[in-house]
Amino acid sequence: MNTTTAMKRNLMDTNLSFSHRQFRFVIGASLIAAPLYVAPETMGMWSIVLLASIPFISMAIIGWDPLYALAGKSSYVEGEEDIQQRSWTCPNIIDRAVRLSTGLGLMLSLIHI
Repeated sequence: MNTTTAMKRNLMDTNLSFSHRQFRFVIGASLIAAPLYVAPETMGMWSIVLLASIPFISMAIIGWDPLYALAGKSSYVEGEEDIQQRSWTCPNIIDRAVRLSTGLGLMLSLIHI
């Protein structure tokens, strides 16, 4: 009996491609940044938006989506782990954080001028 690689996949295997992980991270970061920009003093209902960012950030970090797993869908490509290992190392994350904070600082300074 010959089984395909899709059938051999476990329910908890990585099922998000690198681009989907980046997209989910951007959505989560936007859900964090929007309430902080719109309502800096009183949060109220905006705190729900902050809580909604938790699943997106966690899916981006671990590379697993429960809805994809239940549907048996996967956008993960074998051989992509080399790219992921290189891009999520500590020096690259620090570099990305510095670049992102610099860009956001420049954008905010332009908005408030």
